[in-house]
Amino acid sequence: RSLPPSCTTRLVVAAPRIIKPDEEGIWRTLLSLEPDALLVRSPGLVERLLSLGGTGTDIDVGTPDAPHVVRVPPLLGDFSLNVCNTPTAREWLGPDGGLARVTASYDLNARS
Repeated sequence: RSLPPSCTTRLVVAAPRIIKPDEEGIWRTLLSLEPDALLVRSPGLVERLLSLGGTGTDIDVGTPDAPHVVRVPPLLGDFSLNVCNTPTAREWLGPDGGLARVTASYDLNARS
């Protein structure tokens, strides 16, 4: 993927909300696209990517015959993570949470 230096467009790929244990190929495929960020929509995917080292970690998403090393992009939290209060946001955005940004839950009202 090659864009001119003057291009400010960013590619953010959204992961499915549910990834079953035997569907590891899905997140590998998403990372192989080398997006500028990944919109994560489930705690399970965050956990999996953190177990690999999290944002900035180089991992091989290829095959034994054709390795393809990519860097885990910044992880952005989707509304489906139900961030509806400050303590929850701190957990996701803290050093162990793994997210660069979160989206507030749909359950919030204007006062919240």
